Amino acid sequence: MNYDINKFISEAKTKTYIELIEYCEDKLNWLDKIRFSKKSPLKDKEYEIKKYHDFIHEYLFFLRSGIKPAGMRKEDFEMTKEITTELVNKKNLKEEILKVYEK
Repeated sequence: MNYDINKFISEAKTKTYIELIEYCEDKLNWLDKIRFSKKSPLKDKEYEIKKYHDFIHEYLFFLRSGIKPAGMRKEDFEMTKEITTELVNKKNLKEEILKVYEK
């Protein structure tokens, strides 16, 4: 499994709103099952995986609420604009949602 945020964004841009919600939920369900014991082969990727999880979790919060997540770094939130713009272009979200990125 790849924990690359840029690859997540590329894949997310191909989805409709409903597909994206399901995609995020599926990813989070899978990521939530990962355990980082001392013997885990993923132990050395713990930081990367948690960052990936948090990015998806925070973006899913935004998709559901339309509110910028308080815990999300500004740089990470800006990265989500590509996905949100695609959803606006597909008429899955109203254009007003893009105003959140201006604040």
